Amino acid sequence: MDFNITDLIKKVQDDVQHDTFKIDNKVFSKKTGLLIDALEPEPEPHKLETLTGLIDYLKNGIDKIDVKDFMIHIYNGCEVGLVKYHNDRLKSHVYVHCTHSPVHITIDQYMSIERTLIELQSKYQPTDDREALLEQLKFVSTDSNVEFKDDGMAQEVTMKAGIHTKEKGEIQAINNLKPVRIFHEASQPESQFLIRLKRGENQPIQCAIFEADGGAWKNRAILNIKQYLEGELKKAYGEIPIIA
Repeated sequence: MDFNITDLIKKVQDDVQHDTFKIDNKVFSKKTGLLIDALEPEPEPHKLETLTGLIDYLKNGIDKIDVKDFMIHIYNGCEVGLVKYHNDRLKSHVYVHCTHSPVHITIDQYMSIERTLIELQSKYQPTDDREALLEQLKFVSTDSNVEFKDDGMAQEVTMKAGIHTKEKGEIQAINNLKPVRIFHEASQPESQFLIRLKRGENQPIQCAIFEADGGAWKNRAILNIKQYLEGELKKAYGEIPIIA
């Protein structure tokens, strides 16, 4: 028997026609109450990697959509969708899906002083605490005779600089830092980090950066993205609903 997709569709339609009802020329299932259109596929969303791409999509009218039927859903700091409230199938549909791929940031893990300096300068935006921390860590020499004093709030580092002299520096425990974690267009959320130094026997000094805000930065990240989108879209479209 030859397979014919047209015959198959007709057979399915014939099988369900006695168990359906119509409203406004739409056919629904009596059993589930849902619209019967399973044979019609949903279009794939546009997959983008920046918020700028989403704004350009709207401003250029690529799919000629009516924005009053849409909302922007901010799922988290790295994922945003342009969603139609609902279509004829009585369910929402994502037209644009934006995802951000964040760089790896070394958290909760000890690393060399040199590696810490590189991470702070390349993966964190400037803050007063970052600049002070960079200076404090530059003071620490990995191959010098170093003594530690730790009161829980700060670590005092004493390093021999000569036969008769010593230099002292203080590493603050809690620092307000801005690692790059969300879409670049939005303001990066600032949060608190705990800085710790350690040195094993006959081992160089190492440093670790620990999150110290309980994950509160994730909520601020969503609000920062919302603020950015509202500012970019308000003049062109007025108030587009943004779910954050």
